Amino acid sequence: MIERILECLVLMLCVATGYILLPMFNFDDLLFLSAGVVIICAYRTLVPIFITGPLFDRIKTDYDETDRPVCRKKFAGHLNKFVLHLFLQVWGCMVLFDEGWFNSWFDLTGVWHEWDPHQEDAVTGTFRHYYLGQLAVFVSSILLQFVEPRSHDFVAMFAHHYGSATLIALSYLQNTHRFGILVLVGREVTDVMIHLARALGLAQSKRSSEAVLVLLTIAWGITRNWYHPVYLCHNAWHSPTYEYDANSWMAYNALLAFLIPLDYYYFGLAISAILRRIRNPHLKNIDPDTPGLTKQKAN
Repeated sequence: MIERILECLVLMLCVATGYILLPMFNFDDLLFLSAGVVIICAYRTLVPIFITGPLFDRIKTDYDETDRPVCRKKFAGHLNKFVLHLFLQVWGCMVLFDEGWFNSWFDLTGVWHEWDPHQEDAVTGTFRHYYLGQLAVFVSSILLQFVEPRSHDFVAMFAHHYGSATLIALSYLQNTHRFGILVLVGREVTDVMIHLARALGLAQSKRSSEAVLVLLTIAWGITRNWYHPVYLCHNAWHSPTYEYDANSWMAYNALLAFLIPLDYYYFGLAISAILRRIRNPHLKNIDPDTPGLTKQKAN
């Protein structure tokens, strides 16, 4: 009963946000966004059935008949997301490094150079396609959360997807896309690693999953627990957007700050996964949503 009420409240929040933000986009943007959501939903639904699912069947694992279907579905989903986020990471780096204003990750002076909130069609070409593509990814993730198997961190993941989608939409509408792409590309690398680590863990590739998990923890600490709050949030707080619209400035900074505790929460999960592996080296995988997590290999 409580879960149903929570889902209704979540849906109402999504509808209210869409009702406010979507009319601000032009028709071409909405058309591209809608097509992107449909394509990504189809990709995440069909590819596990025809490609990544059958791939799991070829991998030798010692799951029993009860756990194997669940692990197969989870493996297909994580491998699917790994490929998607790897594509977005490469695409984002290509777009970012092609921008003349980008000097380095620690020199953000070019972000607000000649910034004009009233400029129409400020986001064009590949930059526009990448930005709307990222928005489509998070919108599709919100929609698929209600049809995919319920994970243990459903609420936290919804909060992350909702906050990220709203941030992307606001930055696109306010022409703060230069700052937004730094946030997206800087955080994408950990999304790539986390799904790779979980896919390898479900495939019972123990050493590989452990290595990626350690690298993930290091990258997460640098990009999300240090660079995001120290450099990006500080830069956004002192940005000239306050002079343009104080309410939008406050909402944008609040959403950026909202991601910080979520990042520390997932950082704690990564640390706990490493500690579980150290305490019990015979764990089948590191996926907390999989029944086989707590079962040991037969001696």
